[in-house]
Amino acid sequence: MQVRVPTNSCSTGPAPFPLVVAGHGMTVIKDAGLASSGERWASDAGYASLIFDYQFFGDSGGEPRKLVSLEKQLEGYKSVLKWARQHPDPFVTTTSS
Repeated sequence: MQVRVPTNSCSTGPAPFPLVVAGHGMTVIKDAGLASSGERWASDAGYASLIFDYQFFGDSGGEPRKLVSLEKQLEGYKSVLKWARQHPDPFVTTTSS
């Protein structure tokens, strides 16, 4: 997982920051645009961002590479949400496809 905390002047005070959890469509990786645009959008709004690659894709682990499995992607998203819930800061989720 890649968690980014805002560092620009638009941040609304000291940490903790609200968190935006961003997932992408099937077979897409975060480096295809979601990471940079999602980080920028969240940071400009004063939010931290958590942007991830699903298992078997991008920077994630898992073999075989590029295996398309809706079940595994749902498990991955649930794992990310579980991680976010372990922190006291508020969070929202978004996806793109």
